[in-house]
Amino acid sequence: MDGHNTEDVNTLSIEIKGNVSGILGENGTEIECSYTRENVRSIIRVDFNAFNRSSVAFETIAAYLPEDISTLLPQGQYLKGRVTLTRITQSSTKAIMLFNKLMCIDGTLYKCKVTYTDDSLLSHTDTSGNMSIQVEVSPSKPEIIEFLNRPLTSKPVITEGYNVTFVCSGDVGRPPAKLIFQNYRRDHILPMNYTPTSTSVHELPENCSYYRTSDITFMVTSEDNQAVIQCIVVSSLTEGNMYVELAPLEVNSVIVVGTVCGSIIFVLCVILLGVLQNKNKTLSCFLTRNHNDRSLDYVNTPQQQDPSLYEGVDHGLDVHNYEQLARRDHLNNNAYLNND
Repeated sequence: MDGHNTEDVNTLSIEIKGNVSGILGENGTEIECSYTRENVRSIIRVDFNAFNRSSVAFETIAAYLPEDISTLLPQGQYLKGRVTLTRITQSSTKAIMLFNKLMCIDGTLYKCKVTYTDDSLLSHTDTSGNMSIQVEVSPSKPEIIEFLNRPLTSKPVITEGYNVTFVCSGDVGRPPAKLIFQNYRRDHILPMNYTPTSTSVHELPENCSYYRTSDITFMVTSEDNQAVIQCIVVSSLTEGNMYVELAPLEVNSVIVVGTVCGSIIFVLCVILLGVLQNKNKTLSCFLTRNHNDRSLDYVNTPQQQDPSLYEGVDHGLDVHNYEQLARRDHLNNNAYLNND
């Protein structure tokens, strides 16, 4: 920003060369009313007028009397202590108003008038065209960035393939700056820039600024895992980037989720199969009916079978000493053959 912004206004040619601007609260902005001495016998008075938005009319705010005083008039008392008025003489060709502290109210239209007498001693008043002061306000860092319309206090977890919406809001200054979104993916040097899907702006009259809300919607992929989403203010009035960012995104891959679920189901199936096999497991055992019976029966009994079923059977069921049973049965068979 140039330290002195000057607008020359030639009252005789009545031309305006452009607008000036200044930053809210700073000094250095000035308006200049210039005039020629051709066919002018004497300068009676130079006035500055400002457009009052409330009354919708121009009001005289300052007067310059050659060789006398330069002063604020009743309609210009809001400038008291904030402007410097130069003194003029009969040989002067310009009058200057310097703003020491620019305020919101100063952002309006201005014009100047010069009252003078010509060589014929006739009185004239020439009025310049209009000029304006644009009060600029530096934007602030975005206040908040939201994920799916709720503030984030921890790492956001998203499933791959889902559409997500990020919302960013903040004071964007004057003129209203833009908000853009950037996606810094892991292992990527350059960020991905996103233009907001929608944006809205409303004025903040109390501080001469604007408030903007912008959002972006896109589908996340596995490459967005651990990516950082930033909301950045884009303005020529700021040095460097002003931004707010989210914690790194955690993207759940569909393949990973399916693999984990499949592994869990497989383990459960193995456990269930083992339980069913244990319940149906059987034992093979010998049951002797009597000493004289040469036949041996195989009895298949479930492991959990009730032992009371074999009460009263000779020599009972012994599932521990098969060798003893076989020897006893061999002796019985030999005795039976000898008797024959």
